[in-house]
Amino acid sequence: AGVPAHDVLVTNPPFSGDHKERCLHHCARAECAWLVLLPSYCATKRYFQAIFRPGPAQHAPIPPSSFFFAVPKERYEFAHPEGTGHGSSPFFSVWFVCLGPHTDAVFRWYKASHGERGGLRL
Repeated sequence: AGVPAHDVLVTNPPFSGDHKERCLHHCARAECAWLVLLPSYCATKRYFQAIFRPGPAQHAPIPPSSFFFAVPKERYEFAHPEGTGHGSSPFFSVWFVCLGPHTDAVFRWYKASHGERGGLRL
């Protein structure tokens, strides 16, 4: 079963294993807008650099100007099944956002409309 037709992908993939990397690779190849909640440290990983920086990669890299990070002002907490995970999240999660040709306009609109009052820092 493949991915159903969609216009926007919004997801919070499992943070274990290679799910984070696979999700970002999928998004890089997607022809739709996407918002992915991931640990902030993903932006420092080699796979992230390969996808979001110009240069040779297995797929067309996404230029840094075509996405942004939306940082929640309050830390997200995650519930874990009994006996797994941590009592609280050991990392800060951020939204990785790419809205295709609308990215810049949405970014500017949010900043102009909400400034520092909104629930996210861009």
